[in-house]
Amino acid sequence: MLACRRIVHLQRSLIHTSTPAAASGGFSRFNPWAKKAEPQEQAVNNVAAPVNTTFDVKHYEEEPDTLSWKNKDIVQEADKIQSVVRSIVVEAVAGSETNWKETRLDDANVKFKVVKESIQKLGKEVSNAQLNNMQTVEDVLDHFLRTAEHNAAKKPSVAQYFEDHADSLPPNLVFRSHK
Repeated sequence: MLACRRIVHLQRSLIHTSTPAAASGGFSRFNPWAKKAEPQEQAVNNVAAPVNTTFDVKHYEEEPDTLSWKNKDIVQEADKIQSVVRSIVVEAVAGSETNWKETRLDDANVKFKVVKESIQKLGKEVSNAQLNNMQTVEDVLDHFLRTAEHNAAKKPSVAQYFEDHADSLPPNLVFRSHK
């Protein structure tokens, strides 16, 4: 019987229970991010004088236009595109007066400045994929010249497609313009 009492006595001493820790919020006192219990304040009936507040609110009849980098007038002439890009490059990169087309755009700040100002002045956008592929100023110039040639050479329309492919289209497929 003595052996049984010792085992039970050993087992009780190995078990650790902490009722005061559980009652005071458990282990939250060790957690620095745990919410602290704030003492509740009693409501005081103080009547304050009314405060006159005015707000300066601007009401717009129309929403203000969002600022865009693009120029509203799209430049189409190849000579003007070349002169605009050249002036931007000469201004952004020192010493690129003679061989401005071979100027490398390895520096992100220079590349951003050249492409941004070209978009602003020429009115054409550059996609992310094309921007990643631009390594020299000649690539930038080719992009703006290519889009000018592409826009001037190819102006597709649905009516033109119907005229060109009239023999291959079914007879019940007809184009009607809403003019």
